[in-house]
Amino acid sequence: MRWPSRMMAAAVLSGVPSTVHALLTGHDPLAATRAAATLIPGLPLRAHDPSHREFARGNPLISRYQEGLTVLGGVAVHLVVSAFWAAVIEAVDSRAKAGGSKLMRGAVAGLLIAALDLEIIGRRHPAVRALPRLPQWLDHVTFGVLVTALARPDGPASTALSIRPPSAVGRG
Repeated sequence: MRWPSRMMAAAVLSGVPSTVHALLTGHDPLAATRAAATLIPGLPLRAHDPSHREFARGNPLISRYQEGLTVLGGVAVHLVVSAFWAAVIEAVDSRAKAGGSKLMRGAVAGLLIAALDLEIIGRRHPAVRALPRLPQWLDHVTFGVLVTALARPDGPASTALSIRPPSAVGRG
């Protein structure tokens, strides 16, 4: 599986813990996606805030449009952040000389990312801060495990990310 496919699989499947939690508890399964949209600086995305109802009083088409922008923005943020962290995890893991299970290293990476994303960066964003903590931490651990589980055994990157010297074949 090539790197973009591995990253997309990890990005999508890592949301299973929080999605299942939301469905079982009757909460919005897209809340984390909407919260991610709040990380985009300068965009007036307010659909993520359950206490903010001013856009809903107007035209319902505008309300749906605003909601759609929020979800699309959240998906974009999630994919960019996932691509960044997947590249970091694979680069660090490929150079790891330490023993231990590859999956355990992925879980630890997920925990470290969760601490940064949720507790340091996320605490400044009310929509992120409002998300249930444990399911979000489980999402991050799942992401780290999936990135390492799906990584190529011979190295971190597919040819799409590798910088290789030009081949000597065909040179005269």
